[in-house]
Amino acid sequence: MSTLTRSTVFTAHTGADSIITMHLTVHPLYDHHTHTEICDNQTYLFGDSTFAGTDGSTVHLDSLLSQYGCDSLSTLHLTVHPTFDHHTFDTICSNQNVTFTGESYNLTGIYPHVLLSVYNCDSLSTLHLQVWPAYDNHTYDTVCDDSSRFFIDSTYRQTGDYPYFFFSAHACDSLETLHLKVHPTYDLHLYDTIYDGDHYSFEGTVYDTTGIYPHLLQAFFGCDSLRTLHLQRNRRTYNDSVLCQNHLPLQWNGVIFRDKPHTGGTLVISDSVHLSGLNGIDSLVVMTVYSHDTSATVDRLHGCDSLTWQDNQTYTSSTTRPFVTLTNTAACDSVIHLALTIDSTHWATDHQQACDSMRWIDNQWYYNDITGPIDTIRTVADCDSIVTLSLIVHRATYEESVDTFCFANTYNWRRFTVGEPDPTATTDHYLTDTLHTIHNCDSVLAIRLTQMAKPQLVLDTSTDCQMLQYRLSVATDMPYWRWWAEPADPAIDGLENANDILVTPEGTTEYNVLVDYHRSPLCPLTGSLTLRPIEVPKAELKVNPEALTLSNMELDAYDLSREFERRDWYIDWQHQNETSRHLHHYVDNNLDSVIVALRVFNGQCYDTATRVIQVLRVTLFAPNAFTPGRDDNSRFIIVGQGILEAELHIYNREGLLVYHTNNIEQGWDGSNASGAPCPQGSYVWKLSYKALDRPTSLRTEIGTVLLIR
Repeated sequence: MSTLTRSTVFTAHTGADSIITMHLTVHPLYDHHTHTEICDNQTYLFGDSTFAGTDGSTVHLDSLLSQYGCDSLSTLHLTVHPTFDHHTFDTICSNQNVTFTGESYNLTGIYPHVLLSVYNCDSLSTLHLQVWPAYDNHTYDTVCDDSSRFFIDSTYRQTGDYPYFFFSAHACDSLETLHLKVHPTYDLHLYDTIYDGDHYSFEGTVYDTTGIYPHLLQAFFGCDSLRTLHLQRNRRTYNDSVLCQNHLPLQWNGVIFRDKPHTGGTLVISDSVHLSGLNGIDSLVVMTVYSHDTSATVDRLHGCDSLTWQDNQTYTSSTTRPFVTLTNTAACDSVIHLALTIDSTHWATDHQQACDSMRWIDNQWYYNDITGPIDTIRTVADCDSIVTLSLIVHRATYEESVDTFCFANTYNWRRFTVGEPDPTATTDHYLTDTLHTIHNCDSVLAIRLTQMAKPQLVLDTSTDCQMLQYRLSVATDMPYWRWWAEPADPAIDGLENANDILVTPEGTTEYNVLVDYHRSPLCPLTGSLTLRPIEVPKAELKVNPEALTLSNMELDAYDLSREFERRDWYIDWQHQNETSRHLHHYVDNNLDSVIVALRVFNGQCYDTATRVIQVLRVTLFAPNAFTPGRDDNSRFIIVGQGILEAELHIYNREGLLVYHTNNIEQGWDGSNASGAPCPQGSYVWKLSYKALDRPTSLRTEIGTVLLIR
């Protein structure tokens, strides 16, 4: 404000001049300009008006009346910066992760992220994540071999792992695996017979009657086994018979009781017969024969010329026919036979033994056994005696025997010791020795000895990691072998002549095989293997990133496995030289996918983990503004590569749908659904689409576009 004073003289017609003085005060007139910036979700108070944010720059004029009546001009230059509320909708499986604005998520939820723009207009980017479950469940069960296990839609009776894949509606495949162990049961039957008065002990219980007696045996794994006694009780009866010895032989029920030489007393003879009866009730009948002695004797007498015997008869020649009958104390008739030799010249027999030949008293040589040559001599009884030669001629004998002994032993025979130091071949030995017999005749003894070669035994094993079994194989030149285990394995104990056996040890077990020339021990040789339960390692693999893009074709793989001895990396099943837990690899950008595989080995079994990494080749471009009806940029069209199908929605600032199309190549011309032009301003677009890299997954992209008229 400024003040100015001015005076002037006015001459009046009357001659009276006047002086007029003007005091002028000048008040300022304002032209004020305000420059400010806000975000489109804010308002600005200017004068009496409130301005809401719209994209772009605007100018607002306002006249201000001062107290001095001097109107002033205030101009607002308002710049509005856009903010964004971007929503991303995605679905994954529970065994996957999704990365959103640098963070990794694997749970269903809504995850907002505030993005700071260059104009301090914070924008909101929100992930709407739906996680569908993918399962890998394992069921462990055991059954007995007389039972079965129903799982999903099948029945299983054998030990093994049975996977079953579920294909869900959301492309999240699930796996249900049954791990089944089948334990054996047994049904053993024992048949036996007892007789009256006998008892039978079976499984701690005593039985004395006919019947079937089952006993349930509890096995280690809850698989009960049955051991059944089939017992038959038969009758037993006793018969006695008393007779004299001269009534033998006696025939009874097909059994013959014969006389046996004895002197005095009673001879007791017992025997039994088994008789089949009705209803399967058999009888055991025991017969005891008491035979009293008949006292049959022979009265051997010798006389010269004649002899009068107790029957008051006189005999003049040798005879054995006369006999007398007497009664003994056992009421059995006894017979005395006369054996009479009457020698007018006294007969005698000269019993001789010689070796090979002998010269007798008749000066003759005899070379063979002979009875008959005689010679007459004078005896002390004054009876001329005739001596008869009874000659036995002994020969030098030859006796041969056969025997066998093992490779590791020596054999002692009489004064010989034999044995070959080389046990790899069967060797024969022939030995002879001469000895002097009691008849002074030299005899020859011989023996044929066979020293058996050492049995050949090779015991080998192979591993079946899928069935958790070992295959034991035996190679031998022996005709007989037998298996057993410590601790006992009922599946193989006592198993004979099996070349290959399958075993599943429950703990540390020693498996043995004995080989020999036959079942009876001769040259046994044992081979042993100690086995532990088979353990299959678990390969665990992590790959980053989960998918590749053309701008990033590098991947890193990490081994998360535990407890193994060796590791092998593969890219598209080509072995890599890397041996550490981390593998870094550059992928050829001409590939659509690459397979990463990790194999680990624990000394027994392998396990392999794989990951298929897709190369994402989908691209999208959406313009940020268009000018309907003015130039070549008259339509809003989103350009994409690798798109299978898509759906475009256009919303105004109030969130109302103004346009929709399934043909993204047609785009939007700036009109609403009824064809009327939409006003100038900012609009939100949402594109839902499926792409080549994940054809079963629906993706969503959201953005803004400025319509300019």
